[in-house]
Amino acid sequence: IAHHASGGSEAVPLMSSSASSAASSFSMGANPVTPADYLGRLLEPATMDFQSALDQCRTLLGLQPQRIYKTSYYRKQTKNHWARDDPAFAVVQVGLLLVASLAYSVAFRPAQGYLLTTIVGFAIKSVHINFVG
Repeated sequence: IAHHASGGSEAVPLMSSSASSAASSFSMGANPVTPADYLGRLLEPATMDFQSALDQCRTLLGLQPQRIYKTSYYRKQTKNHWARDDPAFAVVQVGLLLVASLAYSVAFRPAQGYLLTTIVGFAIKSVHINFVG
């Protein structure tokens, strides 16, 4: 409690120092999702929200991609990180990339020889180049 010299009124702190440090650590994202957590969730398909990921894909392809920015912005404000906790969107994205690369390699297949290895090799290279880096 502090005493102001000008008016004699007392300023009462709104929260204790331990409560304010706990609140600031919560607002600063004290428990961010680590890569190990993310990969662990990748191995548990039951915990992934595929419906939300597919809705996001549909929204991004539609006429209102700003809705995805708003949900990402709300996530940034509440959890202090931009990324989704759930790897379902990445799984859907890799799956769609595999389907597209398989369709491309079937449409433009080599005239002869090793059709299956060419298709699978192209799909793996496509995912690696476009998604991983």
